[in-house]
Amino acid sequence: MEGAAQLWACSPSDAELFAATYGPMKPDVRIVPNTVDVASFAAVSRPAAHDTGDRAPSLLFTGNFGYPPNVDGAFALSGEVLPLVRQSAPRCRLVLCGRNPPAALLDLAAGDPGVTVTGEVPDVRPWLAGCDVVVVPLRHGGGTRLKILEALAAACPVVSTAKGAEGLEVENGRDLLLAETPDAISDAVLWCLGHRAAAAEMAARGRALVAARYSWEAHFLTVRAAIDRLSPAATRVPAVRAADANAAARALGRAG
Repeated sequence: MEGAAQLWACSPSDAELFAATYGPMKPDVRIVPNTVDVASFAAVSRPAAHDTGDRAPSLLFTGNFGYPPNVDGAFALSGEVLPLVRQSAPRCRLVLCGRNPPAALLDLAAGDPGVTVTGEVPDVRPWLAGCDVVVVPLRHGGGTRLKILEALAAACPVVSTAKGAEGLEVENGRDLLLAETPDAISDAVLWCLGHRAAAAEMAARGRALVAARYSWEAHFLTVRAAIDRLSPAATRVPAVRAADANAAARALGRAG
């Protein structure tokens, strides 16, 4: 920490955690939220709320499964939540989408034809387009979840634990559903599957929230101000026209 001139935290809660862990810190601490390319995810084509056809409903959990909290969440979802959902929706499928799946997750998929483990994918958007509900059953970990921002930007209904949505300015019942226990998570998932129009309206509100508060454009000036703070004379980013803001944000955007 002593060698850093500035520390970026994804949320106020992360900044508070740094302060509680390390005490008064020398670096300038700036709140720079994680953001997503909303225009890119808004292009995801999802079926109309009433157009379910004869396909089996699908749940999606995305993440890097080299990260232990994601593995823990995957097993909680597959072993505790999915069986409860299948009591009412027996054909329900589960997709675990992301890099570095451990052998135990691959074995899980091999033993259940209704579970798919994709491994690393070049683009998560087709998987968001094909799911009915994104579930984020995290019980541990820190930071803020790009997986939730991406799902909401794609107008997917989201069910998450409070830990999964930690640090995001989302409201339970307005932008997504929050639930903690396997029973509560399964109930929330089944509500989304059984009330598709209402779930789609909730997801649309979530998309509007992400566009307003977590898009590249929304925080371009936040990033510019943080960089300017380091050395106003040497590092000031030139002013840009509004039409150029997205391109500038792309240059400063963070993948995750």
